[in-house]
Amino acid sequence: MARTFFDALQREVGTDRIAMVLTADHGIAPLPELAAMKTGRGGRISLVDIATSMQRKLEARYHTDFGIEFDTGLFYADVLSLKAHGISVDSLSNAIMAAAKGRRGVRIGFTPKTLGASSDSGAVRWRRTLAPAQGWLAAFVAEQDYVWSRARRPRNMPRRTR
Repeated sequence: MARTFFDALQREVGTDRIAMVLTADHGIAPLPELAAMKTGRGGRISLVDIATSMQRKLEARYHTDFGIEFDTGLFYADVLSLKAHGISVDSLSNAIMAAAKGRRGVRIGFTPKTLGASSDSGAVRWRRTLAPAQGWLAAFVAEQDYVWSRARRPRNMPRRTR
C-alpha cells in the first residue's frame, strides 16, 4: 500500500519535489490496572508523600521553601538553597532512599553519588536524561507493569476480581 502511494506521488509531483520526513511517538505505557487484572501485579505508584514530609520538616526548621518535589520518578529541589543553609544534600538523598526502600512498585533508586557508578539500565536512562547542573536528590525506576502516577484507579476501570 505504501509503495502504491509513493509511486502515485512521484507521478503527480515528481521526485525532485518530494521531501520524506519520518517521525515517531514515544508511545505510552499500558494501563497498569489492566496488567494487574491479567497478571496480579502492577499499579500506580507515587512517592509524593516522602517529598511532602521532607519539605515540611525542613521548612519548619529553616523557615524557607526548598522546593522539594517528586514527579515521574525524580526528586528535585533547590539544591543551591539547601547547601546555602548548611543542609547535606547527600544525607537528604540517602534519607529519601531509605524512605522509599521496599515501596511496592519501586525497582531501584539512585542518588547523585550512586548514579554514575551503576550499570543498571535505569541508571543509564537517568544519566541520559538529567542535565549535569540540574538540582536533583534521588531518581527511581518503577518495576515492570507499574507507572508513576497518583495511586487511584481511572473511572470505569473494573476492579480486579479473583
